[in-house]
Amino acid sequence: MPYFAGDSHEGIIDFVAWSRDSNRVLLALRVGDFDGERQRGVYLWYLYFNTKDGKFELTDRLRAANKGAWKRRENFGEKDAAEFKELTTAESIDQSKRSKGGKE
Repeated sequence: MPYFAGDSHEGIIDFVAWSRDSNRVLLALRVGDFDGERQRGVYLWYLYFNTKDGKFELTDRLRAANKGAWKRRENFGEKDAAEFKELTTAESIDQSKRSKGGKE
């Protein structure tokens, strides 16, 4: 369910998924001018909120998914827009540590 930031609706925070261990929530940001007057913004830029530490986080998986977020906004709504994989699951803290060899 999206949360609209302000009356202008120029910023949207999507609550995407909880991790299995409930220590992270995956968020997606959509920020910009959606009525087309200014062609600036970002579409589906991902980050985690770590509920255990109370901090925002990026993992290698999210950094890879965030590449091209500005181009996705530029092509928003066009039928020939580049395809990209939309994230629907959140990594648990242990899962992301294992993927980096035990270091985070």
